[in-house]
This record gives sequence, structure tokens and C-alpha cells, in this order.
Amino acid sequence: MNPSHFSSSLQLLIILCKTKWSDADQRYIENHLIDESSVLYIAERHRVTPLLWSSIQKINLFSPDTRKIISKTFQQNQLKALRTKAFQSKLALLMEKHSVPGFFLKGTSIAERFYLDIAERHVLDIDLYTTEECIYKMTSELVHMGYEPTPN
Repeated sequence: MNPSHFSSSLQLLIILCKTKWSDADQRYIENHLIDESSVLYIAERHRVTPLLWSSIQKINLFSPDTRKIISKTFQQNQLKALRTKAFQSKLALLMEKHSVPGFFLKGTSIAERFYLDIAERHVLDIDLYTTEECIYKMTSELVHMGYEPTPN
């Protein structure tokens, strides 16, 4: 798909979420009017607001109010990422104790490998891959440990 078909807010968000900006990216940022509410809406919808926070540290592009919203979202995600990582560590020990095979997918596992800060990747839940025989046992253990099966 050709990015020129995207709205200017989405194009800007895509550029801002890159790790490095080309000269063309820099010119795009400098030469376009920014609809902050639209960029923020799209970032939240696509769950990249935490990544956006890291990116906008390089430039003074948004109003103080919008920066505050993005910063707060990042901080909330940072706490959630740390709690999730701690919970995963407990769960991994439990799996080892009961000889449950499996591994974690996506989430903080991806964030640790591909992001500078695990809080840059939006955290929603824990994805655990295990055998069919262990699914109900692990579900029961998760609920017993206080994990909520439905994200809030």
C-alpha cells in the first residue's frame, strides 16, 4: 500500500515511530501542520502512544498538554510492563516447578528484544504457549495467582 494514501496524521505518526529519520522524514515533520488530536487518536488506536513518547523526546512538536497526555500514557504503560514482566517471572517459576512446557509470546518478550525500553511496546496481556494438556491447569493457576482473564 502506498503511504501517500494515508492521512497526514497517520503519515506523521509512522515517521515519528521510526528509529531513525531520513532527510525526507525531517522535511515532512517540519512542513506539515499537525492535528494533535488526530495524531493522538491514531496513536492510541494503534497502541503506539508509548513508542511515540520516546520519539518526541527528540523534538518539540506537540503542545505541553498533548505531551503531558502522551507522557502519562507512557508512564502507565511502563508500570504495566514492569508488573507484567514480574508476573511472567513468577509464572515461569511455577511452570518449571510443575514441569509445564511452554513459552511467552509477544508482549514483554518482544519488547526486551527489539525495543530500547520495554515500556515502548504497548502491554495489554500475557500470551502463553503451552501444550493442550496444560492449558486448563495453567488457566487455573493464573486465576489463582490473581490474573484477570479479561483485560480491562
